[in-house]
Amino acid sequence: MNQLPKYYKICVIYSRISGEMKSERLVQAEEMLENMANKEMKFGKWFIQQLKNLKHVSIDEKVHDGDMILDNKCKVVATPRYTTRHISLYFPSLKSVITGYAAAKENHELVIANPQ
Repeated sequence: MNQLPKYYKICVIYSRISGEMKSERLVQAEEMLENMANKEMKFGKWFIQQLKNLKHVSIDEKVHDGDMILDNKCKVVATPRYTTRHISLYFPSLKSVITGYAAAKENHELVIANPQ
């Protein structure tokens, strides 16, 4: 089996990633804050600040549902749920999917989000 490189640079053209527009997730969090109970307010404000602190990046390539990328080794899969333009990445040869909701970056490494 061909080994895939450990890391790829995958970019999606989207005005919220580049910072041209407020992120959909930030808009949702700010709207939820208005109806939060006082005991949840501290966390809500912290979460919003975390979203505001995210670094925006420039975009290299636009991808769509069904596109094959990375030398035809990875399929882009539209997976809208919390955000309308969310994607996952499917690697057929590995029978593996990478989703933004299940993975996180810690100390410059890809890790499983909330593994408990």
